[in-house]
Parts: sequence; structure tokens; C-alpha cells
Amino acid sequence: MCSAFSENDINTTLLVTASKDSKKNFSNLKNKIWNFYGVKNRFSIEWLNFIYPNIRFKHFFHGLFVTFYLRRNNYSIIYTRSEWVAIFSSILIKKKTILELHNFKNTLSQKIIIRLSLSNAFISLVCISNALKNELIKYGFNKNILVAHDAVDLDLFNVNVDANQIKKKYDLNMTKPIITHIGSIRKGRGFNTIINAAKDMKEFLFVFVCGHSADIEIINKQKDKKLSNVKFIDFLANAEIPSILKISDALLMTYSSNLDTLRFTSPLKMFEYMASGKPLISSDYPVLREILNEKNSLLIESSNSTVLQNAIIKIIDDKEFSNSISIQALKDVKNYTWSNRAKKIIKFMQISN
Repeated sequence: MCSAFSENDINTTLLVTASKDSKKNFSNLKNKIWNFYGVKNRFSIEWLNFIYPNIRFKHFFHGLFVTFYLRRNNYSIIYTRSEWVAIFSSILIKKKTILELHNFKNTLSQKIIIRLSLSNAFISLVCISNALKNELIKYGFNKNILVAHDAVDLDLFNVNVDANQIKKKYDLNMTKPIITHIGSIRKGRGFNTIINAAKDMKEFLFVFVCGHSADIEIINKQKDKKLSNVKFIDFLANAEIPSILKISDALLMTYSSNLDTLRFTSPLKMFEYMASGKPLISSDYPVLREILNEKNSLLIESSNSTVLQNAIIKIIDDKEFSNSISIQALKDVKNYTWSNRAKKIIKFMQISN
């Protein structure tokens, strides 16, 4: 978002809070970070040394710490994902504060934000789905809420890819159709459903691109089972994701009902999948249908490996159908670029309050 704001002529500074050791690691990467994330429009980055205390209200103290820093500096608008930063900034600094919310659990901080919406002229809300907006209204949020789904940088996908070269780079089978899942394989992502499908589909190669610390134990356990048609690729830089997607034959988004953010989600990878020009197979949930439909994806019952197997076979065998949903997805995703999202939010900031 910082890059997109900068592209739209907003003088943007990203505030990062972490320990001194993290700052040292960042300093070693600072000349590479733009390429790592595929960022074109550079912006300022300010590093604030803050060690999260190992106590219950650590986010409360983080919010205070950041707010006191903001108070000493002359920022016109504060845009944050931190609920406590939004609360303290709107009360103590009294400058326009935009909170971007991705989930709602009716926590203490969220209850305070709802109360502030009744009386505080400085706080406004951006959320990532209509489902989340409706939930906030139900709980009493009494101001305009902007829905801005997540997005994608289409320029990252505007590249020609040598499939054989990419397959060699990541040691992938040269002849089998490639079925790819990008992102964490933790609870609620349908990992076991994919693995169960893979066991009976030896003619396909199932590729997982993941590497979050919480995924490592799952990966190691699965490697011990030695499924020859399952391949794990470690965490990749954002700029490298398009090449993997573009050599795939089908892309999987197999969320299940036990994903804690499922009711309100707007997955980044959904937009990346759509931008790749490859067919997307997705679990069928109402919040995902805010973007997906039968014309731009293959929507299926979740947590059912047999249904998933049949969906993969349909994608591979029915080229006319696969091409049709891929082309439509590519058309639809043009409405969901980071630049367009930034324009929408900037307009909202200008008219809110």
C-alpha cells in the first residue's frame, strides 16, 4: 500500500517497530528490499526500536509508544493496521486516522473503536470485505466504512516465463501437470485435503510454496511420508511468485471452515492467482464470492479430497472451460490493483470525517 500511495502522489512514510537486532537485519537488506517485494515506487521507512513486552497488554503499550512518536512528528494522516495506534492517535493527536481492519472478534480494542465511532471525528475505517463491513455495522459502528478488497500488482505478472527454465530452477518434474498452492499450510488452509487428493493422483505434481516458521513442522512430517508427487518450495520473494504461478496448470485455494479469518477474508493469493492467467480452484464460501463466481473460477465443496480430485481432472481435461475461467479472472482482476485500491482509499480519506 505504501508503494501505491506513493504512486498516487502521497508523500508516504512507513513506520516499522521492532528490536535493534531486527533493525540490523533490515539494514543489511535495505538495498535489496525493493526488489524482494517487487516495489517500484519507493517511500521513506522509519525504524522505531520497540521490544514487545511479554505481557497480556503488549499491543496496548505498542499503541502508546507509536502514538507518542507520531505526536512528535508532523504527519497529516495516520493510516494503520494497529487498533491501539488508531485509538490513541485519534484521541491524543486529533489527526485524521484511518484504521484498516481485516478481522473482527469483538475484542476490547474493537469495542472501543465502535464507541469512538459515535463521538470521535478523527477515526474512520477501511475493511477488506463486505462481510466484515456488515459485521461492524451489526455491532454498532456508526460511521462510513470503506470496503477495499485486497489487490495485486499486475506489472509483476507482465513477464514472459520460460517454463523449462523455471522447472529446472526449482527441480520440478518436466512432464507432469503442476498443481500449485501458494502460502501457509497451517490449520484451515486445506493442506490435508490436498495431500489426500495427491495420494491417488500420481500423474500430477503437487507444489506447495510456503516457509512460514509455523509451516516447517508440518512440512517435515510430510516429507517423512515420501510422496513422490509432492514438492515443497521454500518461502519466495514476492517478485518470484508470478513465475511459479505461470508454469502451473491449476492453482488451489482450499480454505476450510476452521480457518479463523474465513468469514471476513480477502486473500492476497486469490488476486495473484487471477492475475496469473491460470485456472483457479477455490473452496466455495460467501466471502470469496464477493470476487469469485462460476465464470472466473471453479468453486467446490471444501474439505473433500474426492471433489478436489474431480475438479483438478476437469481443469486439465476440459481446456475450453479452463481457458474461459482464466481469461475472465484476468479481466476481473484488473479492477483490483494496488493503485486502484490506493485511489479509492485516498478519495475516502478526503471525504471522511
